[in-house]
Amino acid sequence: MASSPPAAADAATAADATSFREQLDAIKTLCQQDKLLLAYRALCTLEAQLITPENTCRVSDEDDVAAGEAADMLAEINTNHDIRVMRATAEAVLHVREDLDAVEAWTLQRQDDNSTTYYRLEDDSPFVCVRVEGWIDEPLRQIMAVLYEVEYHPEWLPSAFSLGVAESRVVYNLHRTKLWTHMRVRLPWPFSNRCGDLFVDGVDCMEPTEARRQIVIMMNSVNDDTHLEALRQRFGRTDLAIPQDAADAGAVPLEVTHTAFLLTPAEINADMDRRSGTFVQFTARIDAKFDALPACAINVGVKNLAHLLIARMAEQARKVPSDARYQACMAEHSDFYDFIDQRMAECGLARTD
Repeated sequence: MASSPPAAADAATAADATSFREQLDAIKTLCQQDKLLLAYRALCTLEAQLITPENTCRVSDEDDVAAGEAADMLAEINTNHDIRVMRATAEAVLHVREDLDAVEAWTLQRQDDNSTTYYRLEDDSPFVCVRVEGWIDEPLRQIMAVLYEVEYHPEWLPSAFSLGVAESRVVYNLHRTKLWTHMRVRLPWPFSNRCGDLFVDGVDCMEPTEARRQIVIMMNSVNDDTHLEALRQRFGRTDLAIPQDAADAGAVPLEVTHTAFLLTPAEINADMDRRSGTFVQFTARIDAKFDALPACAINVGVKNLAHLLIARMAEQARKVPSDARYQACMAEHSDFYDFIDQRMAECGLARTD
């Protein structure tokens, strides 16, 4: 096979490098716009192009140039902080999605007109795994308000027999879609209360390229120096510190991981069972540090409380338009709600509240 003339080869190499650079710059822009899933899929495409044989196998001088540029680009990708955060976040979202798709991995615990609840036991693990899902007919904006206005969570999160969330508040507002929250869970005597700090990360998965267009709200514990330092670096905030509340004296820290709310509007997802409303899924993996209780007792308690979640959320969402407290909070946090309105409009979702 005849080789390309050197000038033609140089031109092709330069065109490829420009194309790669344009792709990488576009990915960085998507990260800044909080379109992390779209950025991640573009990154996977770019990386696949960069590691093709013609960019990694050095045969001629021209190949050396192409391989060198590809290696430099891959090194830049691997060391860019925003891209590393985007990759980790997107892969966590995909992990949650895949876990929910694996229906055979879950055991049905309870089902009624409002909700379906599943659980899963992990061998030799203290974690309780719960999944609850159902439909809410209230506007998406009102559902988002119920979740975003953290201080009102104790009003609607399920509780029973002196077990429930006693306090929930924002510790740091890190970004319009990213919060550090603190919660205290009340337990009946003789058990100590539980407390926890959570990093709440809203992820935009609403692009038409997504098989399931939805909002994913990830929640994970901030309970040690490793988590703390990661957040300090991510947001450039050296002032971040795990709060030491007097009200938490004697409380035992919870551990929360791979926990999320997924909100899927039917109007922009043609494969849904319904044509309107929002399909809400909640999946949680929690270690409540109950060494003295049998795992089966913990699972039964948490699963039965979790089953009430969708109905309580729907009830609270209905109150939002007429509740002066919510309206005041939504006005104060207008940057978040303006962003939600903008994304809904871009996705063809009408604001109906």
